[in-house]
Amino acid sequence: MLYIKTIFILLTKTNSILSRTIEKVTGDCYTHVSISLNRELTQMYSFGRKKKSNPFIGGFVHESIQNGIYALNQEAECMLFSLDVTEKAYENINNMICDIHSNKEQYKYNFIGLFNVLLGWNVRRKKRYFCSEFVTEVLQYANTIEWDKPPALTKPSDFQNMPELSIVFEGKLRLVA
Repeated sequence: MLYIKTIFILLTKTNSILSRTIEKVTGDCYTHVSISLNRELTQMYSFGRKKKSNPFIGGFVHESIQNGIYALNQEAECMLFSLDVTEKAYENINNMICDIHSNKEQYKYNFIGLFNVLLGWNVRRKKRYFCSEFVTEVLQYANTIEWDKPPALTKPSDFQNMPELSIVFEGKLRLVA
């Protein structure tokens, strides 16, 4: 198999109330995950807050480490992974992201899914995602990972245990790019 493209997975933990709550409940180091189609992290996508001042308005987001919640959290801890993929897998990832982006008003943040993860309930809600559920589903859709855990039960910290991912950087967000 010829790997000719690289995508990136960014784990973060900001000082937001939601992030601190998730950390307290799960005990995990990282509370958010995004997928990026480039190393500069300018084509970075996830499900999260749409407005930096309101964590309860969420959905599909095009993120940047220079804007939004990250602009306020440059000292946040992060971990960046790379994943080499085939041209076809990259195309599938890009197509899925573009399809969701084109219909983003139909997609919502899966707040109920956060509780389902804690309870171990594998419940898939149509057109609703939380960050790790979205990124896992994208990677599985493109056949880039072999992961037995369903997307609806995947937490950001689980990405640290995916053998296909290679660590690129670990440290402060302001130093990642």
